[in-house]
Amino acid sequence: MKKFQWCFLLILVFTVTISSQSWWDVGSAGFSSGGAVYPAMVIDSIGTPYIVFKDLVHSGKATVMKYNGTMWEIVGAAGFSAGEAEFTSIAVGRFGNPYVVYMDAANSYKATVMKYNGITWETVGTAGFSIGAAYYTSIAIDQNNIPFVGYVDYGNSRKATVMRFNGVNWETVGSAGFTDGIVDKTAISLDQNGFPYIVFIDAANSQKATVMYYDALNWQTLGVAGFSDEPIDYPSIFIDRNGVTYVAYAEGILEKKATVRVRGSSWETLGSPRFSEGYIRYTSIAVSKDGTPYIAFWEGDYFTFKGRALKFNGGGWEYLGTSDSVFSSTAAEYTNIVISPSGIPVVSYADVYNSNRVTVKQFSANQGDPLPVKENISAPSDFNLRQNYPNPFNPSTSIQYAIASRQFVQLRVYDVLGNEIATLVNEEKSPGVYNIEFGTGSTELSSGIYFYKITAGDFVQTQKMILVK
Repeated sequence: MKKFQWCFLLILVFTVTISSQSWWDVGSAGFSSGGAVYPAMVIDSIGTPYIVFKDLVHSGKATVMKYNGTMWEIVGAAGFSAGEAEFTSIAVGRFGNPYVVYMDAANSYKATVMKYNGITWETVGTAGFSIGAAYYTSIAIDQNNIPFVGYVDYGNSRKATVMRFNGVNWETVGSAGFTDGIVDKTAISLDQNGFPYIVFIDAANSQKATVMYYDALNWQTLGVAGFSDEPIDYPSIFIDRNGVTYVAYAEGILEKKATVRVRGSSWETLGSPRFSEGYIRYTSIAVSKDGTPYIAFWEGDYFTFKGRALKFNGGGWEYLGTSDSVFSSTAAEYTNIVISPSGIPVVSYADVYNSNRVTVKQFSANQGDPLPVKENISAPSDFNLRQNYPNPFNPSTSIQYAIASRQFVQLRVYDVLGNEIATLVNEEKSPGVYNIEFGTGSTELSSGIYFYKITAGDFVQTQKMILVK
């Protein structure tokens, strides 16, 4: 009897824990200083959320903010772009640096990518690098820290183009304007091997959904072109760690409702097609590490317009939170959903209730459940000092090193004559992988070769880097 009572109690506690999960504000609701357009979110490998948006308080220029565990703070300077920034998108590089892409009003509405180097925002390559105006710009970064950008290319008859940065210049992936016809609302993702995939509204196929991928030689259609049942809007794409491709979109001729397709041997509908109750906009899809798909969108029924999120439970789509899955009290524009490294669903949106300022919420058991995970989830098996990136560099570069056991670590920079220029690390470190920025800052360093050397117990390694001014 006692055993039965204990089992019942454990089941009850587990049920209460699960059902108590709710949507909580990350920081303050409406935390941006003013109205935001095109807010887009990314969460880095240690759980830090970043938001980029067109900042109406700063003349429509780009602003990036991050959550530091207590509050949202500006990354670099607010309104750092040269002019208005349309269709903002954000990704985090291998060394933890945020990159943003946008349609750049200061450069004939062409594509521009900027990176935060730890000190300031710098242009990656050339500002306005696309041939013509670039609409619906989106960015992704591969494991080698190579950024890829996809967009609707007005310099090539409004077809799709993807470009990547080779360390010196932006180059076209395959051919520019590789689609059969006009496209709209492009979104890019990379598979586990770093090959780019792009989804779009395909005018050559009755405004239905098409996904294409680059196989290192040519652009190929994934499955068949125009695979959706009806015309679509607001497509979103996600490729999970196993290489499975998910696409979500608003589908229908008049009232467009949510549909998710997954690519197995063919395109298959995940759950029911057009499963949302009302018509939707701003579709966003993400998949957790355990393979669970999540979707968020703005939904309306002519009277109410709110943000909703659901997850796929293996048999169908179920609400996150209350019975109607609402995470916003009024309209939630430009909804995004991202899963943190610790498995917490996080949504961002332009919050109409808060004067179109940015709001971010997390779905968790308790308000303030930490989004970040430990910086070093597992200890490396060996000591290592990696080549800095970028190299050559100006004005700053990232250096990554790995420590296999707790050691007193020294990381120093020297010139070619052996003179010490800077001490970057001089303290005891726990096992893990660390990144550190080295910038010229106010130090007057001349162009040339420099060396950085790590000492950690018996481990000593030196690498060479080049400063070009």
